[in-house]
Amino acid sequence: MTTPPAQDGALDRAALEQLPYGFGLAERTSSDPDAPAEFRLVRFNTASAVRAGLGAGEGRTHRELMSEAEAREWTLMCEQVWRTGETTRRTRHLPAGDLDIEITAYPVAHPDGADGTRYVGVLAADVSPRAAEQATREREQRRLAEVAITLQHAILGPTDGLPAQVAARYRPAVPQGEPAFTGPGHPGGVGLGPVLQVGGDFHDVVALPGDRCALLVGDVVGKDLAAAAVMGQLRSAARVLLLQDNGPAAVLTALDTFAERLPGALCTTVLCLVVHTGTGHVDYASAGHLPALCAHDGGYRELADGLGPPLAAVPGAVRNPASALIPPGATLLRYTDGLVERRDRDRDEGITRAGEVLVSSTEADVEELADLLLRELPPAVPPDDTALLVYRHRP
Repeated sequence: MTTPPAQDGALDRAALEQLPYGFGLAERTSSDPDAPAEFRLVRFNTASAVRAGLGAGEGRTHRELMSEAEAREWTLMCEQVWRTGETTRRTRHLPAGDLDIEITAYPVAHPDGADGTRYVGVLAADVSPRAAEQATREREQRRLAEVAITLQHAILGPTDGLPAQVAARYRPAVPQGEPAFTGPGHPGGVGLGPVLQVGGDFHDVVALPGDRCALLVGDVVGKDLAAAAVMGQLRSAARVLLLQDNGPAAVLTALDTFAERLPGALCTTVLCLVVHTGTGHVDYASAGHLPALCAHDGGYRELADGLGPPLAAVPGAVRNPASALIPPGATLLRYTDGLVERRDRDRDEGITRAGEVLVSSTEADVEELADLLLRELPPAVPPDDTALLVYRHRP
């Protein structure tokens, strides 16, 4: 009796184990139709043990896997399919797991069709009422999760279509041991882990007239859905102000007024930079935010001027603009505190480490550098949101 090609075994096994239902492939031990019927399992997955009550052991017959009564029932079903070539279905109850299992048996030709060998394929699916209810709940959870993640990413803003010299990253505060929701379109599919993937941190990149590019990072107090809602409103307001050709200091002054009237926006920190992409001239202002880092020629410096209080923290605060000139090939990093703050070390140590990564990675492109920063400065414990923008000056 010929069995399926051995070289396909690994591929078959990897695929079979992904199936949520039981699957088995049985061959008749004798091709002589007058010989007593006996069927041997040549393929089956782990789910079969639950869905059909089978034990482990490919290459074993029904009599070796089951009780005499069960083996007789399975053998008669497989024999009927083998002889008639017709699909058959039946439902059986498994008292041990209180499951109702629908068994579907159908004919399968030999993979290479060389000698006319026939197999019997068996599918075993849980059709218990509670299984149907659970499937409905999971479908609803997935639908709600897709809606939630789509809305949250819309609040955060697009990261595709950015200028070639800019890379953006957002790392949500997902507790250790909990799977992140991957979202529609992601290679991992749609998970059912924590749905909230956006908190109070944000970034934005706005193309402006005159070969200018605005780079914005901010951090709203809090990490919950309320912080995400405030973040979305502040980010949108800042984008509108920048598109009206306001400078960084003027943007922060207007955001002060807006934040005073927006519950939950008090003490938000924001760093706003406008880069003249041709000359390397940078205008910037900070509302209590961490300084940008500029790396070039084997070293780095902080852009720490233009610092003022967080939004709405000091009524009538005067926002002072600052400026700098960055040379060709220089790298700018803007980030939130989730990148550099840890309970077990001083914030300055984290900033120093970020600067070292920038200096040691001048040959990496901005996308590689953004990923490297997240790897070299791993998530905090407890976790915190992290937003960052990397800009490489290429006039």
